[in-house]
Amino acid sequence: MINSKMSAELKSGEYSVYDRSGGFDFGDKSMVGTHTLCITNYGRVIAHDTGGIFGSEQVIDYSLSINVTFLNHLIQLSSVSYGKLTFDFMMGVEEFINLFSSIPKNKFTFVNTTSSYIQWQGTTYTLADLIFLENEFQFNGQSVPFRRVDSLSFDEHGKMTIKGHFKGDEYATLYIFNPKIDELKKIQDQWKRTPKLYDLVGKDTTLCPVRLQYKAGGKIRSSEITMVFRGDQVFLVDEASHKVLQSFSIKHDEWYFHSNHTMAVVMKNEIPYVLEFETSSAKKRYDDQLVKKDLKFYGTYQIGGRLKGADFPREPIYLLLHHSDLLFLFANTLTLMKISLQELTTVQNENKIFLLHLLDREIGLLLVSPQDPIQQGIQEKVRREKNLSIGYTSDHQPFYLEQDMNRLVFKQAKNKELFSIANQEVKDFSVTGTQGDFSTVRMVYGNQTQDIHLPTALVPLLIHQTYFYTKAPIVGKVSEDQLYLSWTRLANDHLLYYFFGQLFLLQKGIEEIRNQVKNQNDRNADLINYMYYAIQEQKKRLDAVAIYFPASLHRDGQELLGSELQEDSYRGLQRNLMGITSQIKGSLHEIESALSAVSSIIIPKADMQKFIEEKEKRGYDTSIAVTGTGILLGALTGGIGYAFLLPGAFMGLNNYFSSRDAERLERMRIENEYNRLDFYMTKALDVFDHMMQTLVPYHVAEVNRAAFQTFHSLAPIYQKALSNPEIKEGLFKRISQYYTFKQLPVDQSEMMKKENLIDQIEGSLQVGAEFASLINKEVKYVPKSIEIPRIGSI
Repeated sequence: MINSKMSAELKSGEYSVYDRSGGFDFGDKSMVGTHTLCITNYGRVIAHDTGGIFGSEQVIDYSLSINVTFLNHLIQLSSVSYGKLTFDFMMGVEEFINLFSSIPKNKFTFVNTTSSYIQWQGTTYTLADLIFLENEFQFNGQSVPFRRVDSLSFDEHGKMTIKGHFKGDEYATLYIFNPKIDELKKIQDQWKRTPKLYDLVGKDTTLCPVRLQYKAGGKIRSSEITMVFRGDQVFLVDEASHKVLQSFSIKHDEWYFHSNHTMAVVMKNEIPYVLEFETSSAKKRYDDQLVKKDLKFYGTYQIGGRLKGADFPREPIYLLLHHSDLLFLFANTLTLMKISLQELTTVQNENKIFLLHLLDREIGLLLVSPQDPIQQGIQEKVRREKNLSIGYTSDHQPFYLEQDMNRLVFKQAKNKELFSIANQEVKDFSVTGTQGDFSTVRMVYGNQTQDIHLPTALVPLLIHQTYFYTKAPIVGKVSEDQLYLSWTRLANDHLLYYFFGQLFLLQKGIEEIRNQVKNQNDRNADLINYMYYAIQEQKKRLDAVAIYFPASLHRDGQELLGSELQEDSYRGLQRNLMGITSQIKGSLHEIESALSAVSSIIIPKADMQKFIEEKEKRGYDTSIAVTGTGILLGALTGGIGYAFLLPGAFMGLNNYFSSRDAERLERMRIENEYNRLDFYMTKALDVFDHMMQTLVPYHVAEVNRAAFQTFHSLAPIYQKALSNPEIKEGLFKRISQYYTFKQLPVDQSEMMKKENLIDQIEGSLQVGAEFASLINKEVKYVPKSIEIPRIGSI
């Protein structure tokens, strides 16, 4: 504020338009006085010094030109180099604009005016160089297209106001300050000459930059354009050519918005227009009008197969929902295909959806993401099916699987075969993995190997039928002796699998835990629980197999032959198996005793059962049903001991202890319990290794011997009955069922074939034979020096 002394210096009609403290100097200015400066509406600068304690009060004025220098964000005002009063200070751009409009323009001398001050979208004024092009001007990397400017004006003091959609869909105001009015006039003249966007679509609009894909002249075109909303109308404008490419009605045209609001498809007279948005303003403003419940744009997908007589190419497809119709829009051609959801049936497996047109036997496969909304959308409107003979190849080509006496046929429609394989060419089927309800099956045929993916429940049927169809034509030519021998071998394999399979899987699992669990304490905890519960299950299994396997053979034989069979042979097999069971249990009990010595580590049975159920799934239960009456052990035992215990469920048990028994484990560490655990664990493993290397080969041989005796005693009955073609065919069916059983994996978490596990069991006989041979060689070897003379030489 100016004081009375300064006011006394003012002329008639003169007043202060700007004041400040300091910023000036003159020869005898006091050191401690109050210093005030003001600029009047006449352009005079008046300075006041109170003089302080020792000096005298002074008022000095300055009437010369004021130098103005533009800096980045501030403006510098200074006096000329001569005169008693000098000043040099800075002020904000907004302050200077107010000052510049309040005093005569000739009072200012601009040192640099090649640049202008710009205030852009609410920022502070910044010094910038304006670059003029044909249809726009640029500054600091920003551009202002004249066609998007709705209004442009400037005042006599050099401040220009520009309003419009300068960038994207935002409506903004831009201010320019330049004291050179001629420069501003050039901007205004160029704007007036430029065609305006609102001349095409009117004012009061919302702009949305989009990428448009559409078909014109038989070609697919793609370009960056502007979508303009005005009331119920939407315009697609090519600003470069100043043309409206297309106009839509929000009410009457069909709008399909993607759930993430970045894409939309508009259908006008059944012609599609694909829009990709840079922003979501269209969704924000027209949410209630544009987004319809029964018009959905699910996204871009890869689809294989055939539907409605059309093959799906390897190209992206936009999938739309139109009330009760599914629309397929091919991205590369913008060709549209419509299918009524009422005509479709679906099968879903994790990230895959099969689209089945059962009437025409057509099939498509849709790949989706785990949480894709299309899964829920289709599920609400389409009938779902299970247990269909369908699948897909490794390159996601879906198919219906058909099989007859001659070949396997993989079809995508009634009259379209994907490929086919003669049953006679198939050499092997192997299950190599699972995903959801589907299994990966590796087919070996001719000189080729191919992976296909089938419902797990379908795999046993495929293996069974292929074997059956391949061998059935030659069954009549096979002798009764040879057919009976084949059946006994397979039945014997089945017995070995259930009698010894858990032990060999336990041996394999122990090795896996040893290799994978590095921490000794964790490894011992995993091993003791796995071994303890596996041995418990094995003891139950031995009893069940010894009792019920002979019973299943007896019942199956009576069903096959249609007459009563004497029980003597079967009871003899039961007695032999029970005797072997008793011997094996002796070894298992010794292992169990060593494990029980550290029972504090063993998880309670109820908790272990829950732990296993959470970590391990059982698969291929359907093999019992598929193999029919030939394999009845699971049915006879009520499922007791049917599923093997595998090591995967027992790894990571340290998590159980850390969460359930941390305090007790800590006490055990203090008491050195883990050293004790390691001692007994080593003892248990030694006993187990001895049993597997020495005793099990003997027990396997004994089981084979017992089974041979039984089958040998039954041979005359079967061989006589096999002269009947119906009985011969029935025995062949049982052979094919046993064959199927051997080709399936042990478990859904263990892809090893049962056949391979049986080979390991039978291979143990070779280990036993080699060991016996070694002993025999050691006994027969006698050094020359201690040879006993022959009796005849004495």
